[in-house]
Amino acid sequence: TGTISEEAASSKVPGFYRDFQLQEEMRLASREKKSLEEEEAEARKLAKENVELDLQEGNRLAKEEKFVDAIFHYRRALEQYPGNSQARYNMGVVLRKMGERAMAADEFRRFARDDPFHPLAREAQKYIAELAGETEE
Repeated sequence: TGTISEEAASSKVPGFYRDFQLQEEMRLASREKKSLEEEEAEARKLAKENVELDLQEGNRLAKEEKFVDAIFHYRRALEQYPGNSQARYNMGVVLRKMGERAMAADEFRRFARDDPFHPLAREAQKYIAELAGETEE
């Protein structure tokens, strides 16, 4: 067959066979590492898609005035990706519409703190001032 056993190969050229084994192990380890990196990238991609789906579903439900369900989806999006400022802002808007002024103000404050350069940051500041005025009365 042209092949020899590992024992015979290691006895004929000991250093060469040992180097060959190390190279094989390194090649297999790099293949394993690459697949782990690919799996992590795939998991991140899937998580991002899930966050987007939750945000879209929350927006749809908010338009239908199903506020509790909308908040559920915004919270789920924030659990998966806490830095999603759009979900935080939208949740503040929904809480404001529900009359939950203190909770809405908290969400707007977090939004403004976490993403001060967002195009809606000024709007959030207006809501914070408005809600602070309403809660003091």
